[in-house]
Amino acid sequence: MKHSRPLKILIINQSFWPDVVATSQQAHDLALYLARNGDSVSVVASRSLYGKPGANLPAKECLEGINIYRVSRNIFRKRGLFTRSIDYFRFSVACLLKCLFLPRQDIVICLTTPPFIALVGVILKWVMGMRFIFWEMDLYPDSTVQAGIIRRAGIVHRILNALDLMCLRRADNVVVLGSCMRRRILAKGIHDSKISTIHPWSDPLEINDITKPQPNQVLLRPNQFRAEWGIGDRFVIEYSGNYGIGHDVQTVTQAMLELKDDDSIRWVIVGDGIMKPNVVDFVNEHGLQNVVIQPYQPRSLLGPLLSLGDIHLVLMLPGYEGIILPSKFYGILAAARPAVFVGPAESEVAKVIREVHCGFIISNGDSKRLVQVIKQLQSNPQQIAEQGQLGRAALERHYSMQTACKTWRALLHDPVVSQHETVRQSSDYLQVARLHIDTIGHGFLSSLGEEFLSLVYRAIDDDKKNSFLILEWEGGKVIGFTSGTSNSKAMYSQLFRHLPSLIWSLRTSLISPSKIAGMFSTARYLRGGGPKPANIPSAELLSISVDTSHRGKGVADRLYHSLELEFAARGIQSFKIIVGQELLPAHKFYKRMGASEVGQFQLHRGASSLVFVGNITKSSVKKDVSS
Repeated sequence: MKHSRPLKILIINQSFWPDVVATSQQAHDLALYLARNGDSVSVVASRSLYGKPGANLPAKECLEGINIYRVSRNIFRKRGLFTRSIDYFRFSVACLLKCLFLPRQDIVICLTTPPFIALVGVILKWVMGMRFIFWEMDLYPDSTVQAGIIRRAGIVHRILNALDLMCLRRADNVVVLGSCMRRRILAKGIHDSKISTIHPWSDPLEINDITKPQPNQVLLRPNQFRAEWGIGDRFVIEYSGNYGIGHDVQTVTQAMLELKDDDSIRWVIVGDGIMKPNVVDFVNEHGLQNVVIQPYQPRSLLGPLLSLGDIHLVLMLPGYEGIILPSKFYGILAAARPAVFVGPAESEVAKVIREVHCGFIISNGDSKRLVQVIKQLQSNPQQIAEQGQLGRAALERHYSMQTACKTWRALLHDPVVSQHETVRQSSDYLQVARLHIDTIGHGFLSSLGEEFLSLVYRAIDDDKKNSFLILEWEGGKVIGFTSGTSNSKAMYSQLFRHLPSLIWSLRTSLISPSKIAGMFSTARYLRGGGPKPANIPSAELLSISVDTSHRGKGVADRLYHSLELEFAARGIQSFKIIVGQELLPAHKFYKRMGASEVGQFQLHRGASSLVFVGNITKSSVKKDVSS
């Protein structure tokens, strides 16, 4: 891995451990994997459990190396668009405020619960310079348009679509769940190079309570839920997860009605969601005695829960291809059970079922075909076993948690720009800023703080046409650096591209008259004002620093020679060095490296500086190359 230094990663989603909804489980898996592999992981989530009012969870806790910060609480249950929107808005505002006052992170990953929480990622990128990853679990406003909640091309749709496009365009990477979703994001005008496909997953080590029946045997093993829910040895058709607006519950309820008198089966519906009242009302209205409805179960019981079903249902309404992707499908593969998919034949789930032969695809509305498939599988345990094992094998090959999280970490640690150069992270610039303050702490720039300095060094690194930043590493730590520019004014113009972050980093300095005066003196110098020696080069060695524990080991010499080579490659033959008059060891070093003192001037009031000029000769470049 090219860029294996630990990163500071922030994950934002309304639901997180111990919540059991799909986005919570996926975010928790990723956070745990990253933390166990050495990254520093923080999460901002809600204090409420999914669909429940009140604050049931602590405001802060640490879970296996993950720092969890919880904000806001649901006032309403998950019922009604207006009341849910209020809870979503309150969480989003509280989340933004919390994130702004957390330590700076390298990367922020935003999921899609609540919708448009990615706006927080946009703001954090803008204000704090974080790299922003948009993890598309569901597409908004596409899902609300498809559900008929808002009118396509209406004013609300246009506003929400503009917000969505802003998030997509501002994101450094967009992670989608499959090829159907990828096509929809491409259709929004997002470049293919910006999109990464990482499928949902399941952990085969977590869901290992699976049965491998022999031919002509009943698919059955002891299961705690069969006793608790009075199921016994009946054939179980299970649906586990969210009943959302994009799920085809009507086809299933009609099949329930057709099989209402069949006591040899049990429909087991586990979970919650906006469509749950419809299912409950239907069951009660028709007096269905072979339907068991239960709430979400703790994740610690996920293995037994998924192995309860002899077969599992996966549901999707037409038109939702690429808008949602039911992650429960991958848990079904892990449990080695056939998936009976009621939904569009062009969707991601249908594609995998066809390729792997791990279940059946039922057209929306075809309840008779659903009943036929259920009875066929009930009478053929060998077919259940064969399809289940094919699904399990596919999961282990392509859709395991370990495979997906490894891909995630590679994406986070190996960002590549168009020139195929590894991008430095915010933590790298922060290390440089801290080393600058530790070793050049008396200077005016040091007085402006590490946040400001990290932005300065980011600007130097970003201004590749005129400037450069050279780092020396040891054991994942910056032990020395140097920076230079051929155009200081252009470099500082690059800094002002991050104006919100710049203002934020100077929030305490802007109330200090002496620091404001120092900023004006620096601006005057950049404009060429003030007395200074004549005929000095425009190129400049901006800084050079070595950690005190690594001095006397040739690090400074290597950095200086690297700087000469960089200037020579740009056709620059000489450069200036401005150094405080009181820094006698620095004067001695520059003279030893061949620089000449040419004069002095006063950059800031009461602080005189000497000006050195370094000349790059063919012999010095040859010496640099040979060294």
